[in-house]
Order: sequence, then C-alpha cells, then structure tokens
Amino acid sequence: MYDFCIFNVPKMDLRAPSIGLSTIHSIVKNSNLKSCTFDFNILCWQVFVKNNLGHFWNYNNNVLVDSKAFDKNLTIIEPIFDDLLFRHIPKSKIIGISLFSIFSFVPLNLILKIVKKYNPNSKILLGGPGISYRNKKECQNYFKNYKKENLFDDFLYGEVDFTIVDYLLGKKNLPNLNKFVNDKKSLIQFSNTIPDYTDFNLNFYPKKHLNTEEFALGPNKWIYITGSKGCVRKCTFCDVKTYFGTYKTKTGYDIAKEMIHQHKMLKIDKFRFTDSLLNGNLKVLESMCETLLQYPHRLIWHGQYICRSSKDQNSEFYDLLANAGLDLVSIGIESGSESVRKHMKKNFSNESLYFTLNQLQRVKIKVVPLMMVGYPTETEEDFVETLNLINHFSKYKDIIVDFNLNNPTRILPGSPLELNKDNTIHFNSLDTDYDFTANWYSKNTNYTIRIERFFRFHNQLIKNNFQRSYAGGDFNFYKQEYIKQKNTNPDIIKMITKVQNGRYYRSKEFFC
Repeated sequence: MYDFCIFNVPKMDLRAPSIGLSTIHSIVKNSNLKSCTFDFNILCWQVFVKNNLGHFWNYNNNVLVDSKAFDKNLTIIEPIFDDLLFRHIPKSKIIGISLFSIFSFVPLNLILKIVKKYNPNSKILLGGPGISYRNKKECQNYFKNYKKENLFDDFLYGEVDFTIVDYLLGKKNLPNLNKFVNDKKSLIQFSNTIPDYTDFNLNFYPKKHLNTEEFALGPNKWIYITGSKGCVRKCTFCDVKTYFGTYKTKTGYDIAKEMIHQHKMLKIDKFRFTDSLLNGNLKVLESMCETLLQYPHRLIWHGQYICRSSKDQNSEFYDLLANAGLDLVSIGIESGSESVRKHMKKNFSNESLYFTLNQLQRVKIKVVPLMMVGYPTETEEDFVETLNLINHFSKYKDIIVDFNLNNPTRILPGSPLELNKDNTIHFNSLDTDYDFTANWYSKNTNYTIRIERFFRFHNQLIKNNFQRSYAGGDFNFYKQEYIKQKNTNPDIIKMITKVQNGRYYRSKEFFC
C-alpha cells in the first residue's frame, strides 16, 4: 500500500518527463512516506502511436483538448485510458492527479471515473498549474460538477512544495487547500528538493522532427530543471505573480549541483530551465556558471532570458555564460516599439536589445524571440516598428532558430492589464472568451486589427526568409475568426492564406 501515487493528464509535451511530478514525488519520499509516480501522458502516447494515432499530440490537433472532439473519439480513447490506469495505479491511500493547463479538464472527467472504479477507497487530490486564477470560474464549475458525482475529494492551489506532506498526513488547515489563494506570503518559500526521476524510463521520450509536427522515437535524453519561480519583472500582460507570488530562487551553487547530480544519476547532460528568466539574479547566475565550470563534463542548458544593458551584463559575462554551457535563450522582446515596451514595463531600450543580440551572436548562443502583436497601446506606427525589427533580425540569422508568436494579444485574468482596468481597455466577454483574445478592445486596437497584425507579422517573417513561427497557434482558426468579423478585403485574405500555407521548419536543431 502506497501513501501517495501521482500522475499527470494528457496532453502535455512529450520530449521530457514532468518536473512537477518528479519534485512532488521526491518531497514525499524524503518525508518517509511511500510514494510512486508515472507519466500517464507518455504512456498514452506510446499506445496511441501503435494505433496510428500519435497525431493527437500534434501542436494544433484538438482531440485531447476540445470536449466535442474528445467525445467524438471516446470509443478509441476510453479503453486505452482504462487499461493503462488499471495497470499503473497501485493500491494507494491518496491518488494525486496533476493538471498542467485548463485543457487538462477535458479528459479529466473520464480519468476520474476510471480511477474511482478501480480505487473506490482512495482519496483523490487534484493540483497543478491547470488550477489557475486565470481560469478560476471554469475550475470552480468543474469542481462543483465533480463533487456532485463524488469523483474527487480535494484540490491544492498553486505551489504545493510545503503543503503536500501536511495534506498527506491529514492536516486540514492549509492555506491553499480547496481555495484560490490571493495572498501568497505564506507560500514564498522555495524547496531545494532535487526532483526524483527514477520512476520514469527516459528512453520513452521522443525526439521531434525538424520539418514536421510528427514525433520520432527517442530517446531524447534531456530533462527540465527549476532554479527560480516567479519573476523580477512586472510585465503588464503576465499572470505569473498570481500563481507563484514573490520571486524566489535557489542559490547558484545548489542549481549547478542539481544539474551535476542528475548527470551522474541519469547520464543526462542537457537541461531546459522552467524559470521565467535565467538572469533575474545575476549573482546567482554567475555562481551557477562558476560551479559548472569546475565540473569536468560540459553540461548544456536553455532557458528564458531578459535583455539587460551593458552596464548590468558586460561582454565578459556573456563569455562566462557560453563557457558554462548556455546554448539557447528565449527572450521576451515582444515589440519593436520602445513606447509599447515601456507600457508593458519591460524596461529595456533598443540599445540594450541590440547589445544583447550582438553579444549572443558573438558567443554563438542561439535565440528564440518571444513576440506580441496587438497590445492595447500599440498604434499602427508602433506595429510598423515591430515589422522593421524583423528586418533588422536578418542580421542575426546565424543564431535565431525560431520566432514565438502564439496568438494576438490576450488579456489574462490576474494580469496587471486585467486587474488594473482603466478607461483605455474595455471588456465585452471576459468570462466566456476561452482564449482571451476576442474579449477586449481599446482606442488603438480591436479583434480585427489584432488578427490582421498577427498575419502581417508572419508575412514579414516570410519576406525576410524566416519561416512562420512554430508556436504560431491555429492559423486556420484566426482566419475563420477574421472572416467572421465580416472582413472580406481580398488583399488581406490573400496574405492570410499565404501565411496559413507557409511551411515551418527550424533552420538549426535544438533540443528544446
């Protein structure tokens, strides 16, 4: 009999095991409780692949994230779920189910019924980032329905590193038990527990083909790592603070030692940081690099990054990063307009942006620019500055491997843009717009304008011999949304179709 068994819900990224499951599993084990975990997502994918259904995990496939599509394929999905859950959940006092996003609720109802069928005496606990302030009302509606059918017992909101063991020991007065926590002061600690991946077979995780959304058999052989949670910036469009609260970080020494430990234990030498930013604390980053340089085996790592001025990070610091194994950074550039970035509270100038890109090119660290279009204050002139920035990016083709632009700007519940409403932003359907892209307008932009800019951005990529963004969202969806707004300008439709049919590929291989 296990004290605790925890698993995740499809669909999730296939290329590496869940750091959330591994961390919680490690915390519970270190408390002398009997724990086990398994990656239900990867186990499902392997079975679906054998049935020629691996495409359910493709980026824009909606079978596992849309209720109607899921129900339509239920006769295929249910027996696979049933068999895997029957075989992999041992007798456990408490069964934990981790929800990665709001889309995890689509298959959850079926999963809960199967788990209850085979484990009627186990308590069921829900958790994970899918239980978010962003989707608070939707989550509460799901919980209400599950309670009616007696499908689960409790949920933990937000960070659970310091409450999961108390819950398993039967304590009830926990700050994040069955409630959405606005005041995170009691949850700002950060566990130094090293994730335990021993329950996962790392040979199961596939590589991704460069020129297609299909996945190839692995092993991929890299893992996630977390050095910090939260963010030192306060970007107006971001809701990270509502989940993580105050920024917190491990020491640079501890981060490096964790990487070295995992290399010795798992023979893993590649790491992807889950942090909102690698260089939030430069002293921590410097200490980490210096510790890694003392290790005889070179470890490679990727992560998110912010632009800093040459006064904050000089050229010697970039040499240190490259020598210590930093191979790729994703940078939240967002806009070519300094005035837009100022309103976003991004707090870096074009001078700092170009210094950062020049240094990364010099030391050959690859870059993924993270971009936005249709921000509330973005004028046509501001957007043209973004198009001009794409032209300037041609100078950095040796290091730019992809542009990340998921969708026109969203205004997320819990973000400063939504919480600090003023007369510049107007909402029309905040509670019903699933994607948070169509539900608002401002003096400078509306849904139609945002969709046009979304496609114009990708068209500018193509003009500069960049391919459209891999994370470009559902192009067909936004085309239909555009037409639905009664927009029939033939030139715009022609441009949208060109972008929609554009091929995606990465010019350089990178592991994450």
